[in-house]
Amino acid sequence: LTTSSATVFATADNYYGSAPLALDVMEDVSGIEIQMQAGAAPIDSDGDGYIEINNVADLKWLGNSSLFTPLASEFVKLKGNYELTADIDMSGVSDFDPIGDGATAFTGSFAGNGFTISNLTIDRPTESCVALFAHANGASISDLTLSNCAINGNATVAGILAKVTSSSRTTFTSLSHCSVTGSVSSVGGGYVGGIGANFTRVNLENCSSSAAVNSASWNAGGLVGSQTIGTVTNCEATGDVSFSGSQAGGFYGYANSVQFSNCHSAGALSGSGNHTGGFVGYFVNAQATNCYATGANVARGKNAAGFIGYIKGSGSFTHCYSTVTAEDAAFIGSVNGSSNIQHCVWYTGGAGAASNSIGLADPSNVIFTDLAQMKIASNYSGWDFGPKTEENGGYYWSFDSTLNSGFPIYKYHNESSEDKQTCQMNTDGSIQLGFMVEAGKAYCMEYSADMVTWIACGTTIPVSQTDTQITVTDDGE
Repeated sequence: LTTSSATVFATADNYYGSAPLALDVMEDVSGIEIQMQAGAAPIDSDGDGYIEINNVADLKWLGNSSLFTPLASEFVKLKGNYELTADIDMSGVSDFDPIGDGATAFTGSFAGNGFTISNLTIDRPTESCVALFAHANGASISDLTLSNCAINGNATVAGILAKVTSSSRTTFTSLSHCSVTGSVSSVGGGYVGGIGANFTRVNLENCSSSAAVNSASWNAGGLVGSQTIGTVTNCEATGDVSFSGSQAGGFYGYANSVQFSNCHSAGALSGSGNHTGGFVGYFVNAQATNCYATGANVARGKNAAGFIGYIKGSGSFTHCYSTVTAEDAAFIGSVNGSSNIQHCVWYTGGAGAASNSIGLADPSNVIFTDLAQMKIASNYSGWDFGPKTEENGGYYWSFDSTLNSGFPIYKYHNESSEDKQTCQMNTDGSIQLGFMVEAGKAYCMEYSADMVTWIACGTTIPVSQTDTQITVTDDGE
């Protein structure tokens, strides 16, 4: 070791490769013990600035806080940059320590590189902040799939990241292209979600969860249990949510000063408690644009609604819809403040149809008692059903009978391939194609086994209507 007044330097071949390791010290360095793991630890073998995590031992090393003594109230290991370089199967591993803990945050970056961590089991019913990452602050987690996880804790439980704090108003944690399948549950307290549990200043993009969420208390959501400040873009939650407290939603349980764009919830919501919604349970000074809820809401309690259970402060909604049947209200349960609802559509055939009229004063909003009417583009006045323009950048609403139960979806359309939706080889040797060539109309054609004739297939517009020229290019898929 060499020392100066502010820094301890250690050459740690087993820790960060051959590079010296600088440890900031906020006090007298005398008597400080540095504990290093015997044997090889992961290194940055290719020099790209990321420590490589490629097996079970590497991942356990990152989670094991006993391998390095904390200095200045933070583990140096948790400041690093890491990347997955292979799929990791955690089957049979029962002693995995979450990365970070309730007091010490991960502040580095973790790049999944499209790889999968599968069969992760964490069972800590007496502990809080239980997930792959227990706690983060200003971190980045990207391109990671957590498959078939089984995570259980007392409270603040999630698949990928349990708790996020922020050291300043400008410090944000980011999660992008992350997904979770499996189950997440708490046995004592609340804050439970498929991706995250209790977030402050987080931006999420292109994240999804189909994990079943079970909360013993409040703030339960299919994607995130609770969040204050941030943005959520192109995200989806399809797992069922069960709860035993207030503030639960198919997507988020609680959202304060969060902007939602292009998001979808589809899981069933069951339990008893106040302020529950098919999309968000408790909504504070937040916004939602191009968002939709299509799950089954059987929640009981005050302000149980198809889209948002309760609004405090202000809530703004544009081009959103809900097909959810709710106990108390069809779209919005109650407002303590103000709401701005424009170009929204919702189903009023459920139990709460007649009990609430929030949003009906604006003529741009439309209600239906027949779900079939919500599968027709012309019933969505003022909505963008394409084609691609400079303004929408290729993101717009469309219908696909094979997706989302035939209700509209908001997604990116690659129009260079005529927005092909399906391509399959039938058992008789014929080829079937399905694609969109006109807003709201799904076309399907089949090329016969003799490779001579195009014929109509399914319940679609006959091919004999040849007013639109279609060019199909073989792209190898």
